[in-house]
Amino acid sequence: METINVVSVSEAVKRTVDHMRRAMRTDLLRNMMRNNPAKFKEEMEKRYSAFKANYPTLFSMVIEDRCDDRFLVPMLNMLKKMEKNEITDAKSNELIGQLLYDEYVLPLVDKEKEPVYNPKATPNPEHRSNR
Repeated sequence: METINVVSVSEAVKRTVDHMRRAMRTDLLRNMMRNNPAKFKEEMEKRYSAFKANYPTLFSMVIEDRCDDRFLVPMLNMLKKMEKNEITDAKSNELIGQLLYDEYVLPLVDKEKEPVYNPKATPNPEHRSNR
């Protein structure tokens, strides 16, 4: 009997991003990226067409090297929790919003205040952000 290995969406996204990054470090693609960006983009679109179709923004962020793991990892963790019904979409959006607020807005408006988002904490449904 054949064993079927089921992979969650969040795990598949993470694996594809990792695979894309490894491919981009090969000499061929690194040189193409440097010398002919249009051809590099075309090659990546060909190799990862399904990923680009399903996640166009993430695809662009990865190939343009704008994908920051400080945000990608928590987002994928939230997706995994949503897949397991441990958290709602609304709560996930709130927590990711809080993460982005803590990173980009809070330092500009209140240098004394501590960030609210804690990626290691289990989301508390009673939590209300301090925005």
